[in-house]
Amino acid sequence: MDRDQTYTTSESYISDLLTYHDLRFLHQPNAVNNGDGGRELIVSKTMLRATGHHYLLGAPKRPFVLGLTDLHQSNLFVDEDWNIKYLIGLKWVCSLPIEMRGALYCLWGHDLDDIIGANLEEYVIVRDEYMRIFEGKEEALSPKLQYGLSLAQVTQSVWEKGWVWYCLSLTSVNGMCILFDQYVCRKYHPFPLTKEMDTVVS
Repeated sequence: MDRDQTYTTSESYISDLLTYHDLRFLHQPNAVNNGDGGRELIVSKTMLRATGHHYLLGAPKRPFVLGLTDLHQSNLFVDEDWNIKYLIGLKWVCSLPIEMRGALYCLWGHDLDDIIGANLEEYVIVRDEYMRIFEGKEEALSPKLQYGLSLAQVTQSVWEKGWVWYCLSLTSVNGMCILFDQYVCRKYHPFPLTKEMDTVVS
């Protein structure tokens, strides 16, 4: 991706993200620790590319929106009433497809690759509470919504359709394989892929 490149569609951006993972695999010496890990990474990348059309084709053409990609407690200054007063770490601000703004794992306080099993239930509770507050705040601003888009509605739709797991898999170097296996792959194959399946795909 060139620094001055501007994307006009989610499809082209997602395609380049997948290419980034391909190049990381080829050029980063410690991207793989052993044969099984290498096969798992190849399978995740291959299947993310193969399933992408289920998430991208037919999706409405929506704008890219500005957002913080490194939003967590250490990048926020709040007042005594917990109102956000200042943000730091603005070097991680970028414009992304609006669908990619639905990944709210930073609210949870744990690593992305921990959102599995029983931890998912805890995450859903935190996420649902956030969404109730977010929807209320957005409702108060409804006449001012840009392009008539509700970010809360898009965020909820992304969650319900499972797009959130696809996006998180693409944007996480350390969580890609786990998130793909737990959430993206299980949508098409209800059981974990066997070692033999990994070998065939890779």
